[in-house]
Amino acid sequence: MAAPIFTAADYVTRLQALLPPGRAWPRDDSATLTKLLTGLAGSLADGNTEANALLVDAFPATAVDLLPEWEAALDLPGQFGVAPPTIAGRQAAVVAALTNSGGQSKSYLIALAAALGYAITISEFVTYGVDQGVDTPINGDACGSMFVVHASAAIAVAYTPVVDIVQATPGLGNPALEAMLAAAKPAASICITSYT
Repeated sequence: MAAPIFTAADYVTRLQALLPPGRAWPRDDSATLTKLLTGLAGSLADGNTEANALLVDAFPATAVDLLPEWEAALDLPGQFGVAPPTIAGRQAAVVAALTNSGGQSKSYLIALAAALGYAITISEFVTYGVDQGVDTPINGDACGSMFVVHASAAIAVAYTPVVDIVQATPGLGNPALEAMLAAAKPAASICITSYT
């Protein structure tokens, strides 16, 4: 059901309908009372417009005016480190934070990135064992906790990451995606991000 939209003229008609009958309460357009009701009706119409906007803003996927309140309530961008640069990205981050049930699997990280609007795939390294074939890469024990996130180069932007208060080498990346991955990945793992 769509929200009701009432104009100032609609409110004038409704206010006049509330008046008692009689010559003391004229309803013609030139009457002083009608002009007074027209002035009041403008505020009522503005209130109606704001109420309808509040209905839209009450839902995080469509919030604009209340988006900062949603972000503050959910500790965003604190949860993911970097706020997305667009309104749609910020709305997606709020929805992702609300629907985030936690997890540390590949499918969880892929779904979380998708909720933020990023299509990614994940490759994992496997520690080499003697029972593996000769075509298997020889990875040490440290590689068992590494994984590579593959994302489109189209979402990468030029930026200089700040790591432990030391600026790293400028490069291409997506700060919002990388901050989300850093916050959501398993604690002992190492995430490598590749934009191709």
